[in-house]
Amino acid sequence: MKKSIAILLVLAIVLGLCACGGGGTDETGGSSLPEGLNVGFGRVNVTPSFSVGIGGYSDTETRRSNGFLDYIYTTCIAFTEGEETVLLFTIDNLSADTSIVNLIRSAVTAVLPEVSADHIFVSATHTHSAPSLTVGESDTDGTKYKELFYSACAEAAQKAMEDRAATTIYSTSTQVEGMNFVRHYLLENDTYAGSNFGDIKSAAIKGHATETDEEMQLVKFDRADESKQDILLVNWQSHPDHATANGYTNISADFVGATRTKIEAETDLLCAYFTGAAGNQNPFSQITEEKHHLSMKEYGEALADAAIAALPSLAAVEGSGINTSTVQFEVEIDHSWDPMIEQANEVFDLWKSIDKASGDALGKTYGFTSVYQARTIKARFEMGSTATKELNVFNIGGIGFVNGSYEMFSDAGLYIKENSEYDTTIIVEGCSGYIPSAEAYDYRSYEADTSFYAKGSGEKIAEKFVQMLNSLN
Repeated sequence: MKKSIAILLVLAIVLGLCACGGGGTDETGGSSLPEGLNVGFGRVNVTPSFSVGIGGYSDTETRRSNGFLDYIYTTCIAFTEGEETVLLFTIDNLSADTSIVNLIRSAVTAVLPEVSADHIFVSATHTHSAPSLTVGESDTDGTKYKELFYSACAEAAQKAMEDRAATTIYSTSTQVEGMNFVRHYLLENDTYAGSNFGDIKSAAIKGHATETDEEMQLVKFDRADESKQDILLVNWQSHPDHATANGYTNISADFVGATRTKIEAETDLLCAYFTGAAGNQNPFSQITEEKHHLSMKEYGEALADAAIAALPSLAAVEGSGINTSTVQFEVEIDHSWDPMIEQANEVFDLWKSIDKASGDALGKTYGFTSVYQARTIKARFEMGSTATKELNVFNIGGIGFVNGSYEMFSDAGLYIKENSEYDTTIIVEGCSGYIPSAEAYDYRSYEADTSFYAKGSGEKIAEKFVQMLNSLN
């Protein structure tokens, strides 16, 4: 609590120096705009000019940035129809957990009081090569970055509000085959195996453990004001983790940045990328007949090519109005590993403070999937029987959106899209912690072993999302 208050106090000072109104509107946020849907776009560079701890697969103390491969951004799309305004963020970061979402909401509403905090939704691209937003107060450079980041989110929101113009929605989808894979396999000997690279060789592969979602969804916001660029929302489900090794110390948006850059270079569109249900999906190393591992740039540009090729199939979307729904949903905590708490403490303490290699080795002797499972067991042991997860759904005209701070599996995402009453349903995730499918607990996946949540939680959340979506109007 004290840390959050300190950050907000700093934000109040920073934002107080640059606060300005959302131009072109009165205090209602929308009455001076043209009738119907109005959409605006705001993007701010959040690449640090100083060294920071990088989030994803490592300690921020040891993996610190020494430059950048490409710029990272916070992007906001503002939607207004009548008296309703929704702000949708996509941030180039590992995750947007509840604390990050709430700080973004506080920063934005400080300069845009006409926008309701519960109408601000946040998705993370899940790049593993962006600054950590969860460092403690002792990390002065990390705290400096957080001040920069939350101030930039407020600025992006202001820009989006000032940029709003009357808009018509178009959408399409395309199957992009061979780019994604579910990283868990059922083998011919009826055992399971996993790989982040799609290179299982221990036995013949019978099939993926769950269905791969190869659908790319595109939504174009065609704005009547010819002085403003149209906006393309790209929704794809895959882990941007090309650059995750401890020795990789360049800030990067990963393939997401390459996708945006190529789309904007080859079209007159502004591109906003949103990560879908990618908890168990990775980029595939084979997208041509020649087998080779694609760099993040090549992969991102291949996605951009697929998106650009699909643009002629965009079709107008029927529907009007903006509706939102938020519930606080209780999810059961997995306490099945509590009897191993002493071993978990031993493994994690060794890994954290003395010898990482020895910590990993000791964990394997106890049957842990990874040292991260030991860390998770420690955290679960201190938690109650349930945790509260915020589930958000909203519609922009005839497009349905699902948003929350976690990583669902592909089959949960497919279930939501297939059972939604909206022809186009966009899943935009905060990517903060796995909520696996039930099967993943049976075959001991890394994701299930490092998730806080009990078996069956993924299915319950997917079902709740469908119920919420179909009750919006």
